[in-house]
Amino acid sequence: MNTENITDLIDKASKLCDAGNLMEALALYSRVLSEDANNHEACLMAGSIYGETGQLAESVTLLRKAIELRPDDTAGYLTLAHVLRAQGDFPQAINNLENAVQACPNDAEVCCTLGSMRYEAGQLVEAIKSFERATQLDSDNTQARVMLDSLLVQHADILEKSGDHEQAFEAIRPLLESGNPPLGAVLVFAKLSPIFDTKDDCRYLLKKISEHDALNDAERTAIQEAYSWLDQT
Repeated sequence: MNTENITDLIDKASKLCDAGNLMEALALYSRVLSEDANNHEACLMAGSIYGETGQLAESVTLLRKAIELRPDDTAGYLTLAHVLRAQGDFPQAINNLENAVQACPNDAEVCCTLGSMRYEAGQLVEAIKSFERATQLDSDNTQARVMLDSLLVQHADILEKSGDHEQAFEAIRPLLESGNPPLGAVLVFAKLSPIFDTKDDCRYLLKKISEHDALNDAERTAIQEAYSWLDQT
């Protein structure tokens, strides 16, 4: 099979993938690989299809081959990471995402994916670092900002409950200084305020948030409880 025929098969397979005809596409990619075992796109796409259809062992083999052929291409690392996650192998999944970041260190989406995987694996502090990097690379990345804010609040809450008040305050400080802190950060701040003599600052933030019309009943209840903490201490 000449190069022109291989290119034609890959084009047809790509169109079949776009149309959702994965098994037909896989058959064409397999034909390409039977003629050219080192065809990167065929390895990558066949490996991806195997992963989507639950044939994980076959997927891993082909995706590792794709990475070997193109170690500078993040697609292989990202796809393999999700397949390894499906196998429950979080350490190797994270390792592949770290390799993807090394291959493309200025890609905010890759950093987000790594952050999400780290969080799912229970690596809260490392996940925060990944989302911090993503927001540094792309300040308009809403997903990264929302996740970062949420994880900082979670981390601060854990630290506050463990008695590490200094570190808890440091965790939420950037949120408080943003001018529009999330409610979760202010609720943690309310618990810390008696220790750091910042009750007035906290009351100001609670009042500011209370003026939002979009608050639900649970959020308004939480705000009232926060006022109670401040009044009782």
